[in-house]
Amino acid sequence: EEQSRNASSSALEEVCFCTEIEGEEVINVKSVLPEDIETKISDVTLASYSADGSLTDARYYESGFSSMRLYVQEGSGSNIYAVVNMGDMTDAFPEEEESVQDMVYDVGSYQTVGTLGFPMSGSLTGFTLSESPGVVKVERLFSKLCVRILHKSLSGYDPSSVYSYN
Repeated sequence: EEQSRNASSSALEEVCFCTEIEGEEVINVKSVLPEDIETKISDVTLASYSADGSLTDARYYESGFSSMRLYVQEGSGSNIYAVVNMGDMTDAFPEEEESVQDMVYDVGSYQTVGTLGFPMSGSLTGFTLSESPGVVKVERLFSKLCVRILHKSLSGYDPSSVYSYN
């Protein structure tokens, strides 16, 4: 399934992108989570910004991660952003690129990470059509979960709080 939010302009070109997990070959898992959880990709939201910093396109993918398509501005370099395992974030991308750094994501619960995979993000700056297809390298947004367990609630094993550290 693909959902899109894009600006209409005759100066746009649709280009193929994929994501690649930065440092994937050196990940060592010591966790009660499934072995592949740190490299699992459940969904991807891509967004492109033109050289003047305005949003060109934002699309959400739940499959087909090796051939995702996105509109980019012809001519000068575009900046491409990817967020992974966070659900549909197309509406969260601001109209102006300078506000991208202010985006916030709430993990929600430990079960969300165990099901969807670790939240990841990455960017590709100055992308031009001659570089097509584009590869956006993403990395995990946190690397450690600390879980506090109250002994009296062990029967159902519901963590009382979950913290993430970077």
